[in-house]
Amino acid sequence: MNLPDMNDKPTNIKIMNFDIYKSPNGGLCAKPTNNGTYDNERVLEEIEAFYHMPKGTARAVFEAFGEVLVRALSFGSSLTIDGIGTFSPSLKIEKQPLKGKITGNDIVLNRVTFRANPQLKDKIQRSMENRRVGVSVRNSVGNLPDIDQRKELLLKLLDRRELITQTEYMNETGLSRSAASKDLIEFAKGGIIKRLRVGRDCIYRKM
Repeated sequence: MNLPDMNDKPTNIKIMNFDIYKSPNGGLCAKPTNNGTYDNERVLEEIEAFYHMPKGTARAVFEAFGEVLVRALSFGSSLTIDGIGTFSPSLKIEKQPLKGKITGNDIVLNRVTFRANPQLKDKIQRSMENRRVGVSVRNSVGNLPDIDQRKELLLKLLDRRELITQTEYMNETGLSRSAASKDLIEFAKGGIIKRLRVGRDCIYRKM
């Protein structure tokens, strides 16, 4: 299944808004601001508008895809869609078993990861270029939040969800990966958050 090209078709998609800010090394960075979320109904409406598919048919296909995705991942398989990317399950051991004996009941789903196909990035880039005349900068150049502001952003993020990843903290603060890692280590040392290791990755929660 190839990702359809909607660039030549009429659309009511909003223009992209983004903030420009200075990174710790003084360089300029751009970060898109959220123009809203595509929920099921919006996706179905656009499929109906672009491809003249009855919404009921589109909904059935949409829901069937979700069930196939669940079925594939629950068997430990990855699911690849040409031109879009690959969904894969990641597992963890819920509780350390006694005497080192592990059963199926000890294994739970940790997260579902998505790896985008390079074709998807190319299509998005071309679509952005077609709309570049409408792209606007929402905010003027500003500096990254200071350490106290970043701590406040972190705590607000942890109020919204029990566990967070370094990537989620990066997205919230606009920091680079190395700067975000340094922050989280310092916050863990300061007793603000607890660092938990899951395989090669780390997740964080409030102390």
